[in-house]
Amino acid sequence: MQRFDENSWVIDAELFEERLVKWQNTVNIMADIFQAPGGFIVQYTDKGYQIVVANESELNPYPAGDTPIPPETNIFCKKVVAEGRAIYVNNATELDEWDDNPEVSDDGFNSYLGLPLYWPDGNPFGTICVMDYKTTDYQETYLALMEQFRDLVGQDLELLDQYLQVQELSIKDHLTGCYNRRGFYEIGENCINLARRQQQGIGLLYFDMDGLKKINDEHGHDAGDEAIAAFGTILERSVRDVDVAARLGGDEFAVMALMNDAGDIGRLLDRVDHELDKLQLMFPVSASSGYKFYDANNIKPLEKMLHDTDILMYQNKNGDS
Repeated sequence: MQRFDENSWVIDAELFEERLVKWQNTVNIMADIFQAPGGFIVQYTDKGYQIVVANESELNPYPAGDTPIPPETNIFCKKVVAEGRAIYVNNATELDEWDDNPEVSDDGFNSYLGLPLYWPDGNPFGTICVMDYKTTDYQETYLALMEQFRDLVGQDLELLDQYLQVQELSIKDHLTGCYNRRGFYEIGENCINLARRQQQGIGLLYFDMDGLKKINDEHGHDAGDEAIAAFGTILERSVRDVDVAARLGGDEFAVMALMNDAGDIGRLLDRVDHELDKLQLMFPVSASSGYKFYDANNIKPLEKMLHDTDILMYQNKNGDS
């Protein structure tokens, strides 16, 4: 199922815009209740730690979206993520462990309370935390309150994950796992926009499976479904992750791919043929194709490109019969 790339910064993702506004309110309230100058939601990735939400206080030196902190830096949040548990340090300046923590040595923070946050799949998202310049004495009720704030953010991550899964179901074909027609148009427009930004060409290929009626008549409709599913799998194996393979309906498929020149289309077709040759079913699976390369300065609207390659496919199919 589709999931957000957990190694990407959520602060840069349009999908998280509304959630970040909600989290901002949560962090502001949290910092006010704790009377802490700093309240944060911090994301962890392979690239390090980044503050995605910071409370809006003049006493807070750390803004959201600032340069990520390298992963090897000895900061409080690193310990929370590494140990997967709540960490409360009420007087860091008296502990040798935090001598090289820049939050303590450079910026004067002395108190930290943080809890781990997780993605719905169980991987670490980061932390939710408060920091103070003075020594603190938080009681158990404060930790319980912090857990409530943590749960609010965790629920949002769960809801976003569910949204992505529902969205994927609406644009994926259940039989092949390829995109459906709706998905092809949605993702295809993104591919076109990317090609224009990067001044790359686009290759569009239209496929119509051969002999599907004969397979259905001789082997049954389950066999026909097996043939359709197999061809969809072949296309998925033949294209890159950034390309778009779709079942448009029935036995018709399309592929859109970023390409440098028309020769890339031939190489993609060779990969499809290679995968077809390896296929081991009780009946042959093949497809007729129409294709066209559009350079960066000649990219047409998606509907027009699809129509053109559809015509080319039928010309090739009729020419082969």
